[in-house]
Amino acid sequence: MANYKPDIGYGYNYSDYSLTNKEETINIMMFVKMLLKKWWVFAITLPIFLGIGVYIVMSTLKTYESRASIMVTNGNMVQASSLNNDRGGAIPMITMAKNMPDEIAYLRSFNLLNKVMERLDFEVVYKQQEGFKIKDKYKDTKYPYTVEMDESHVQLATTLFYIDILSDQKYKVYTGELEAYSTYKKGAIPEEDMITTIKQPYSFEQEGQFGVPLETDKFRFTLFLNKQGKIEEGDTYMFSYVPNSAWAKYYMNTVQIAKIPDGNVLTFDVEGPTPVRDIDYLNALGDTYIESRLAQKNAFADGTIEFIESTLASVQQKADDAKKNAIDISSNTTGLSPENASQLNTLLNMEYTKRDELRLHVNYLEQNLKAIDSGLELSTLDPMSIKLNAPAVFNSILNLKELQQTLVETRLTGVTLETEIAQDKVDAAKRSLKGELEALLSVKKLEQKNNRNAIGRLSSQLKKIPGVTINQTLAGNQLEMNQSLVDFLNQELASAKISKSGTKPDAYFLDRASLKSPVPVSPKTGIILISAAALGLILPAAIIILLSLFDTNLRDEEHLKSITDIPVLSSILHTEEQESLLDPDFVMTPLAESFRYLNVNVDYLLNPNEDEKVIGVTSFVKGEGKTFTSTHLGVTMALSGKRTLMIGADIRRPQLYKRLGLDNSVGLTNFLMGRAGLEEIIKTTTTPNLYVITSGHKAANLTELLNSPMLPSLVDELKANFDYVIIDTPPVGLVSDYLLLAHTMDITLLVCRERYSKIDFVKQITEMRNNDKLSKIYYVLNDSRRKFAGYAKGKYGSKYEYGNEESKSTKIPNIFNGRKKTKSTVS
Repeated sequence: MANYKPDIGYGYNYSDYSLTNKEETINIMMFVKMLLKKWWVFAITLPIFLGIGVYIVMSTLKTYESRASIMVTNGNMVQASSLNNDRGGAIPMITMAKNMPDEIAYLRSFNLLNKVMERLDFEVVYKQQEGFKIKDKYKDTKYPYTVEMDESHVQLATTLFYIDILSDQKYKVYTGELEAYSTYKKGAIPEEDMITTIKQPYSFEQEGQFGVPLETDKFRFTLFLNKQGKIEEGDTYMFSYVPNSAWAKYYMNTVQIAKIPDGNVLTFDVEGPTPVRDIDYLNALGDTYIESRLAQKNAFADGTIEFIESTLASVQQKADDAKKNAIDISSNTTGLSPENASQLNTLLNMEYTKRDELRLHVNYLEQNLKAIDSGLELSTLDPMSIKLNAPAVFNSILNLKELQQTLVETRLTGVTLETEIAQDKVDAAKRSLKGELEALLSVKKLEQKNNRNAIGRLSSQLKKIPGVTINQTLAGNQLEMNQSLVDFLNQELASAKISKSGTKPDAYFLDRASLKSPVPVSPKTGIILISAAALGLILPAAIIILLSLFDTNLRDEEHLKSITDIPVLSSILHTEEQESLLDPDFVMTPLAESFRYLNVNVDYLLNPNEDEKVIGVTSFVKGEGKTFTSTHLGVTMALSGKRTLMIGADIRRPQLYKRLGLDNSVGLTNFLMGRAGLEEIIKTTTTPNLYVITSGHKAANLTELLNSPMLPSLVDELKANFDYVIIDTPPVGLVSDYLLLAHTMDITLLVCRERYSKIDFVKQITEMRNNDKLSKIYYVLNDSRRKFAGYAKGKYGSKYEYGNEESKSTKIPNIFNGRKKTKSTVS
C-alpha cells in the first residue's frame, strides 16, 4: 500500500480547534449555531424573566426625589463696638461666621435632628396593602383608624402590626410569626433613647376594642376608629411604631446635603417612596436650622450682656463706696499736696487698673472651672477681650466643645466602640483644660497678691509726705477710676442690647421643599424590562456555553469538524425505530439516503487505477456503531449493483453475523488456521450482490492469526473477485487487532457517535494519524440528529437528489477536488 500523503482537498474542513500544531481557540460560529439549535430554551426563559421584570415593576414602590435650598450668609451676631478708652477699648463680641463644611456637619448632628423630629409626627407609621405593594399612608385622612402610643411604656419598635376591623367597636391585631423583635423605651433625654433587638421568636394575636388601651409587657397603645375613614374590602391595614431616634438616624443617612460651587447655598436632597413625608422633614430641618442659628446668635449676645451686667454691678458698688468715702474725707481733712504726690498718685492709679483687670481674669477662669466640674456650658468669650493673654486656653475650650459635639453624634450611630473612643477624648480634653485653667488661675492669684502689696506700699509712701491729706487724695483717685469704668461698661451694655434687638437670621430658605420632578426616579421600568430580557437571553446562553465547554462528548458534525482536520465523509441519521435491511421500504428512508451519500463519497475516494477496493470500518470504543455502519454500507453498495464482500474481523466480539442472521460456525479464523477453504467461508445473503465472511470461532492465538501472511493473500484474492471488500475491524482504541489489519485496507472509516464518543478519542485518533500509525482515515458520524432538508418533498439532502444510478453518479460532493474516477467492476 502506498504511504499516506495528506490530500489538500480535505483541508478546508478543519476549524480553529485543529490539533495539528495549532492553539485551540473559540469557534464563535459554532457557539452561535449551537445556541440557535437551543431556541426553545430561550422561548421558555425569556417570558419567565420578563414576567419577573414586570413583577418587580409592579411590586416596587415608586421613589421620588425632593429638594430644598437654603442661603447661608456670613454676617456677625453683634458688631464689635468702636468705642475706645484708656483701658483698652471695647469688649469685642464673638462672631458667627463659619465655613460650609462646619454647617453641613451641624446639619447632620444628633442635637439638631432630634429637635427636627420633635416638630414632626412621624412615630406611628400607617400602611396599607394594595396589590403587590405596601403603601405608606402618611397624612391620609381616609385611613380607617389612628393609634396613640403610651410613651411611658415599653413599645415594640419597627414591628408591623396587622389590623382587621371587625366592627365599629372591635378589631383584631396580630404580628405574625417573628424570628426576632425590637423594644424601645423613651429616655429622659434623647441620648438615652434605646432600641434593643431580642433574637427570639415572638407572635401576638388578640381582639381589641376601639378607645380602650391594649397592653402587654412589650407594648401599650390605643386604637381609635376614624369615622371619616374608608375601609376598602380586601385590603390589609398595618401600622408600626418607629421612634424619633430611628427616624433621625434614617434621615441622617438618606438626606444628601451639598454646597453649590462658588456660593453660600446649601441644597438638601432626599429620595423616598413617601414624598409628602420627605417634604415635611426637609422643611422642618430648614426651619429648625434657621431658628437654631438665630438662637445661637442671641445666646452669644445674652452671654455678653450677662457678663457686662454682672461686672457693671460690682464696679458700680465700688464706685458708690468710693464716692461716699471721698465725701466723708473731704468734710474732715484739709491740707496741701507735696510736689511729688502727683507721681505717686499716677503709679497708684495704674495698680488700681491692674487690680480690676485681674478680677475679670480670675472671674473668667473660675467660671470655666466651675462649668467643667458641674457639666455646665463653657464660656466661649475670647480671653483677649478682657486682656487675658491666654490663646492656648481659648483653643482648648473650643476643642473640648467640638469633641463633645462629636460624642453626641457617635452615640446616635449606636457603635459602642466609637462612642467609647469619643468619650475618652472628651475626658482627656477636660483634664487637660482643667489643668491649664488651674495653673493660670494660680498665676493670676499670685499677681493679685503682688498687686495688693503694691497698692499698700504706694499708699504708705503717700502717708509719709508731710502736709498732705493722704486719705483725701486716695479717695479722689479711687472715685475717678471706678466712675470711669462704670461709664465704659454702661456704653458697652447699651451697644450690646441695641445689636441684639437688631439681630436677624443669617440663613433663610431660597426654595422650600418640593418635588424635584413628578417623574419617579425608580423603578426605571424600561431599564428593568430591558435588563430582564437581557438576562432571559444571556443567562441561558451562558449556561449552555458553559455546559458545552465542560461536555466531553461530541455534539454534532460541526463540533467534530471543529476539533479535527480529518475529513468527515457523512453523517448517519438517528432513527427511533429498528429499520430492517430486508424491508423493501428501507431504501426510501432518510437513513438509507445517508448511507447512499456515504457510498458516493467512498466511491470517489477509492482509486481504481491502483486497485483500491478494501474499506476498513472501525471505531475507538465499542457502542459507537461500527458494525451497524459496516452492514448498512455493504447492503447499500450491493443494492447499487456492485459485488460486495463483508469480512467480520472483530473476532473478540463478533456482531456482523448476528445483524445479517448468518451462521458463524465457519469463518475467518477457520481459514487462517487452514481448516476451511475460501469457498467454505464465503456466505451468500438474501441481498443480491452481497457476500459475507463471518469471524468464525474464537481463537486463543488471535494475534498470530491476524499477523499471518494468509490474511493479505486472502484480501488480494477477494479484491480480484469483488468490487468492494468491507472489513468490520475491532475498535482501534481497545486492542491492537486493528493495527494488524490496517495494512490490508485502502481507506479506513472511523465511526464515532454523536453525544456518545469522547472528544479525547478524536484527539487521540488525530495524534495517531500524525504519528503515521493510521493512514487514509476518514470520519463517519453515527446517530446524527441533523435533519435532511426537503425530504418530505422528495429530496434527501442539500448535496444531491435521490434518483437512478445515473443521477446519483453525476452529482459529486463538493468536499472533493480532482476529476471523476473510472471504476472497474469484477464480475
